[in-house]
This record gives sequence, C-alpha cells and structure tokens, in this order.
Amino acid sequence: MATQPTNLPVPSESPRDLKFNAGKIDEFVTSENHVYVDRFGDEHRTIAGINYDANQAILNYGYITKDSFEDGSTISLANECLRWKSNGEYYRWDGTFPKVVPPASTPDSTGGIGQGKWVGVGDASLRSNLAEEAGVNLVGGSGVYVYIANGVDDSSGIANASATAVSKSACLKISGIAKVVTPTTISAQIAYTDKQIFTIDSKVTLNSGYALPDWFGDVENAVDVAINSLPASGGVIKLLNKRYKPSGYQYGFSGAGKGVTKDNITIIGSKQPSPNNTYDRLVNGTVIEGCFLVWANGFSMSDVGIDCGKYVVDTYYAGNPQPGIHEGFFATYLNDAEKNASNYKYGMRLHNVSGMAYSSVAMVHAMIVAEGYVNTRCTGLMHAMMGVHGAVFKARDCLVDNVISECAGGEGVIVKSDIQASARALNVPVKKITCYGAGTQGSSPHSVAPAGAWGVLFQNSGNPIDNVKLGNIDVFGYSNGIGFSGIEETVAVYVESFHYDGEGTSTSAAVRHVEASTQGKKIFFGYLHARNCEQVISAGNNNMQVSVSQMDIANVSDALADIQGNTVVVINSLKYSSVGSLWRLNGNAKAYLGTETHTGITAQEFAPGGLAPQMASGWSAPQQAFTAKLRNFGIVCNGLLRSSSGATSTVITLPASLRPAEIIRIPALTKDSSSSGPIMGTLTIGNDIIANEYGSVSASSDYISLSVNWSY
Repeated sequence: MATQPTNLPVPSESPRDLKFNAGKIDEFVTSENHVYVDRFGDEHRTIAGINYDANQAILNYGYITKDSFEDGSTISLANECLRWKSNGEYYRWDGTFPKVVPPASTPDSTGGIGQGKWVGVGDASLRSNLAEEAGVNLVGGSGVYVYIANGVDDSSGIANASATAVSKSACLKISGIAKVVTPTTISAQIAYTDKQIFTIDSKVTLNSGYALPDWFGDVENAVDVAINSLPASGGVIKLLNKRYKPSGYQYGFSGAGKGVTKDNITIIGSKQPSPNNTYDRLVNGTVIEGCFLVWANGFSMSDVGIDCGKYVVDTYYAGNPQPGIHEGFFATYLNDAEKNASNYKYGMRLHNVSGMAYSSVAMVHAMIVAEGYVNTRCTGLMHAMMGVHGAVFKARDCLVDNVISECAGGEGVIVKSDIQASARALNVPVKKITCYGAGTQGSSPHSVAPAGAWGVLFQNSGNPIDNVKLGNIDVFGYSNGIGFSGIEETVAVYVESFHYDGEGTSTSAAVRHVEASTQGKKIFFGYLHARNCEQVISAGNNNMQVSVSQMDIANVSDALADIQGNTVVVINSLKYSSVGSLWRLNGNAKAYLGTETHTGITAQEFAPGGLAPQMASGWSAPQQAFTAKLRNFGIVCNGLLRSSSGATSTVITLPASLRPAEIIRIPALTKDSSSSGPIMGTLTIGNDIIANEYGSVSASSDYISLSVNWSY
C-alpha cells in the first residue's frame, strides 16, 4: 500500500497511521489471504485465516454425519455434513449457518458445489471406483490388470487389455463373460479362476499356455475348445474335481474322425475317479464324459477318468453304443487311412487314467491305452471297465506300472498286433495286471464277463508279438486266464507270477490257445498258481510253447494240460492237490515235468481221450501195475508184465510224441515157463517197447520186469 506508517507507539494519532490502519482493516476483513502485516512488520491472521484454522480444528475433531439431501435436513455446525444418497458422498456447508435443506434436494439445487457452497468431504467416489472389478487398475494392480467384458464383441478390448497387462508384467483378470468374435491372441497370463470368462464360440488363442474348460462354460465341447485355445506349441489343461460334458470325439473309420491332434498337450485332473457300485458311471473324481480320442505327440494326462459308460451313453446317445463313437480312452489313429499309413506318434505319458465303456457286451473298448505309439509310459493305475475289450496295448516300447480291468466281455487286457506295422505290440513291460470278470468283491455290476471271456489275451492278427514282459498277473472270474489268438508268431512273453482263480466260471483254463495255427506262441512263467478250473493249460491244433519254472495248482477238475498239435509244455517243479489228471496229449504234443509233489489223492497221470503208453494186446500186469509217468524231463515206465495168448514181442505201444529220438536197447529180467528163475533178456525202445527183438515171445518170456526211463 502507498501510505507509509510511522513508528510511533500505540496508540498513534498520526494521520498517516490512521490511513494505513484503515487499509489493514479492509485487508483483515475481505482478503482471501490467511495473514496480513501490521505497521510494525508483524503478521496476523485475517478472517479467512481464522476461519481456516477453525475449520481445520473441526475437521481434525471429526464430522457429524446426517441424512440426507433426499430426505431434507438443517445444517447448523461447520462439522456437520449431509449425505447425498445417489452417490453416497457427504458434503459440508461452506456458507452461513443455519443451512436449511428441503426434501428432494441435491447439492446443486441448494446452493451448488464449490467454495462457499457445498464441499465434498468423503471418499465415496474413490471407494466406489476401487470396489469395481477394474478398481485395482487405479492403484497399480498388485500384479493384476482387470478387463470388464461387454459380452457383445470383446475382440479389440481384450487384445488391448492383454497388451496393457503384459506391459505391466501383470496377469489379466477378465470380469464377466467375453465374446471374442475376431480371432485374438491373448499373450498375458490369465488370472486363475474356475468361472466362465469366454463364450463357447470365442476365437481366442491363449499364449500363456494353460486353460480350463470351465472358462468356456459348463457345456458340450468345452474340453475340446479349451485344448484348441492353446497355442500350436501346446500347453496345459487344468480340470477340477467334477464332470465335463462330451466333446464329440470319435474314430472316423472311412471319415475324418475327431480328437486331440495338437502336440504337447498336458491334461491335469484333480483325482482319478472310481466306478460306482453298479459300474454304470465313474464317480468321486475328475471325469470327462464321452469318447476321448488322442492322436498326437507328447500327450500327457493324469488323474482323469474317461466315462463312456451306461449313464453317459443313455443320457447323450439314447443308449445305443456304437464302435468308434462310444469308446472310452482312445489313444489311437483318427481313421482307417491314418492307420493304414502306419504312422507313429511318440512320447505319451499317462498317470492314473481310467476308462469306462457301456457294458461287457458292447463292441467297444474301455481303453486303448496305446495304439500306434512309441515310447509310452503309464505310471500309477490304468483302470479299464466294461466293453468287450478292456485295456488294449498295441504299441512299441510301452512301459506300464499297473492295470486293473473289470467286467470286460471279451478280454480284460489284450496285447495285440494288427497288420499295420505301427499297430504292433513290441517291448511291452507291464509290472502288474489284475482282471475281475464280475467286478470287485461287494460290487453289483450291471453287466459282467460272459462265459468264454479272457483275462489276458495275446492276439496277433497281422504281425508278431515280441518281448512282452509282465510282472504279476491276477485273474478272477474269467473262463480263460491267459490266452493266445491269431495267425502270427508270439515270439516271447515273459510272466513273472500268474495267479488264476476260475471259481464261478465254466470250461475254464488258466492258459489257453484254441485256434489252429502253425506259428509258435511262446510264453514263460516264473510262477503259475491256478485253482478252481477245468484245465490249467489247454491248446488246440497249434504250436504253443509253455515253460513254467514253478507251478502250484489245486481243484483242477479235468487235466493239468490238455494239448494237441505241436504244443510243448515244460514244468520244472509241480505242486498240486485235488487234480483229476495230469496230461491229455494228442497229435505231436509233448509235456516235460521235472519234479512233482502233491497232497491228497494222486492224480491220474494220463487223462482219458488222450494218447499214452499202453500195454500191447496180450500183455497184462496182474501183480504189479504198469505205470508211465512224465518225470525228470523224460518218461519212466514200471511194471511186472505178463504175456498171454495172442501176445507178440511188442510189449508197450508208444505215442509218437513220447518216442526217444534214437532207438534204445537195454537189458531186462524175464522168465519163461522152461526156466526155474529169471533170465536176462532185452528191451528195445523205439516206436514201441519190444521184448527180445531178435526172438519170439514163446521162446523168451512169460514175464518181463519193466523199469525203464528215457528222454523224448
């Protein structure tokens, strides 16, 4: 100001001081500044400054909240504030008091918003924004960027949100259900959720490398859509402990077929399911309904069940199971053309995988564990249920820990080679196989294995089976324990331990090969334990070769071995009880036994209906019975034989399979009517056993003491 005051003491009556002070009074009253300076240079608060200090004190003390602009109220104090319900914000009055607010008011209708008017004092707007799904974006996101879907066409919006999330090194969280019309790649990692975030027809590629079918809704094809949302390089599908609807996978036969063809897909479930008591569905775990066909490299699946059982087929397919369509787990070609091309897929990994088919008589597979694959590893449990075919192995270098097959109508487990080079079982080690024809104890399957079914079947329809190594095999409730079928050679099957119980079945055999075949079927057992069956080993007119290190059998109603053709059975050590007979040999079939022990009644050595050493016409054994036993890997014949009218020098007739490789001549004690005691004669063992080959019976003996053994 222009007037210069004096330095006279207060009170000064100088005209200059009076004029100066008049200006200061105006500044004190009307200035918006919080301080003014007196004539001595000291600062003092203006009215605006005093009001500010008072308001700050009131604010620090706290507001008294009142309702509301809509209801009407009166504001009497500076620290009273009034709520506007429409946005939740509180406002204080910055004018004179009292301030009357009539009902149905707004801040604008009762003075306006600003200095000297209504002033917002709350954080309602901020809180409201932060509470929204995208509110996290306002504060940097803590590693998450939120996109709010419009559900109409989110193509560009979600692409931009993905780019923003990547730039912030954040996950992308999708709020709502996005509809991606234009093919869009989402490079940001999707924040984990088990809710739907895309429509089923959304065209997305998720470069983050993992997806949940749940993201595409609880609808059919969700599993397939999730797999196809992964990039060409593959990725991970995560499954919850729930059921997923079918994706329409099927074998194409002469058509295209549908299944997983993208390489390097890993499907991770939450828990391997189990069958319910009636075996019509899988329960208590992660379940994919319908056929699951996969023909891809580097495929992996763990803790998942594929359910194409009665419940699923009745629900989705009118209860009409069809081959190729209503299969369970189906690791095989897409169609016949692909199979005939004999292509391979590599590196499949399975862990705790189940497969269920419609019934024991439905012409489908519960599980083709691997067909046309090389280098497959199956850890944990492979669990097959129902179907004519249970668990099927047609692969090279397929290593398996444990297989359980239940209620399969044709065969519980089949190791098979087809005519295509890639559909061949070669080098298939399996540590443990368990087959239940009628389910586990206490269950009530709606369908069980019929008579004639096989526990484990080796079938070679077009190529040999070679180098199959099996650990422990247990078969219950199947007419046949282990069997062979097909026209090609089975080069080598090794079984460490085999237990077979045919209780409740008819015409049962632990090991059987019924088809006529000139090709060899070779199987080696470390230990074979069989009980409650008709036969232990049964072979038709074929070339089966069975070798058993140790055999323990009981309750065998007919014969240990009923074999024909060129079949050969070799048993190192035999222990038995309650066995009808040991051998029924026909054709050129041969049996070799090392040692034998038994409890109870001694089994008949040779069964009726088979070939055996027999006393020739005119010879009998009235005092010491004639016996022929297969022991020490040869044959032992004993008896005191007597000739009668019509006898010739042929004492014993031998079947061709029991004849020695070369003629054997040995001494034997004989006695004729003219001698006072025994004399030394000869026996020739060749096509038959002949006494005194160069003489006649009448000139040689009435009795012959027979105790001979030989190899054949």
